Amino acid sequence: MKTVKYPVVFDTDCISSFSWVNRMDILFSVFDGELIIPTQVYEELSRMKSFKNSDFVFFNIEREIQKNKISIATFNIDSGEASLYLAFIEGKITGKVMGKGEASAISIAQVIEGTVASNNFSDIAAYCSRAGIFYTCTDEILYMSYVKGYISAEEAENVRTKMKKKRRKLSQGSFMDVIKKYSQHF
Repeated sequence: MKTVKYPVVFDTDCISSFSWVNRMDILFSVFDGELIIPTQVYEELSRMKSFKNSDFVFFNIEREIQKNKISIATFNIDSGEASLYLAFIEGKITGKVMGKGEASAISIAQVIEGTVASNNFSDIAAYCSRAGIFYTCTDEILYMSYVKGYISAEEAENVRTKMKKKRRKLSQGSFMDVIKKYSQHF
């Protein structure tokens, strides 16, 4: 099984992938340590409250926060996380301007030595590899849940199909392709 360092810090796309399809339970089948969303991610998600067809995405996550299964992380303006965050969103570290969700998740994960959960590997992978930050994504989380026996391959495929319909950033191909890819790395 892949090594994950806790806490796991989620960006908006990764955590909302599970909320869009009402499958937050999959996260808890994989992770038994602390799960965090940065304030910036919480704020992005809270904007969904004003849309009838997507307000549940926020409320699913809010419910888990109320149950203390997910916590919100903030950082002070003069902290190491804040310095990294500003450098990421200004493009000073990677040469590319990064979104607030990814930038805050990486910044917090680096300082507290956790794992970043993001589907946006094009923004995070190179930096995380160089900095020694563990990272994961929705496909890996589904794979880990499958390996643990919580979901079947068919169920994972159905979940991925629903996520893709909601425009979540997942790899091309089927869940069988995900199994082939990750079975070589885990």
